[in-house]
Amino acid sequence: MGYKAYSLARNHQNEQFKTPLPFKTLATRAGLGWIGKSGTLITKEYGNAVRISGVITDMPFDVGKSVNQSFCGECCECVQNCPAKAIIGSHWNLETERNNLLDPFACKAKVIERGKIFGVTDGSCGICISVCPWTKKNTYQIFKSKTLLTE
Repeated sequence: MGYKAYSLARNHQNEQFKTPLPFKTLATRAGLGWIGKSGTLITKEYGNAVRISGVITDMPFDVGKSVNQSFCGECCECVQNCPAKAIIGSHWNLETERNNLLDPFACKAKVIERGKIFGVTDGSCGICISVCPWTKKNTYQIFKSKTLLTE
C-alpha cells in the first residue's frame, strides 16, 4: 500500500527482561488495555490471555483512546496465587516502572524451576493469566460463542 512499516517482532528481551519499545506500552497507547498488577497487558475483551507484537508505521489508522491507569481495582488474585511471590501488588499508571509491579528475576527463576518437569523453561507459568477475573469472565464467553464448550 506504499506505507513504511517496521516489525518489532524480532526485538528480544535483554538480560534485564526489557525491550527498547515494549509491546505493552504500544498497546496501552493504542487503547487496547492496561498493565495489570502482574505486569501483563489486560484487555476488557480477553483479560490477559493475549499475546501481542508491534509494528511501527506511517500508515494512518484509527486507534482507541490511550489507557493511562489500571482497572484492576482491589483485586489481588494474581498476587495471592503467584508461586514465585514475584508480584508486588501495586497499581499501574503511566509513570510505573515494571520493577514496581513485579520481580522479573523471581518470576523467571520459578518458571525455570517448574519448567524442568516438562522441559519448558521459556515464557511464564501462566498462573497470573489463569486466575485473572478479567480473563476468566471473558474467555468463557469466547469459548462458548465459538461452540467449544458444550452444556
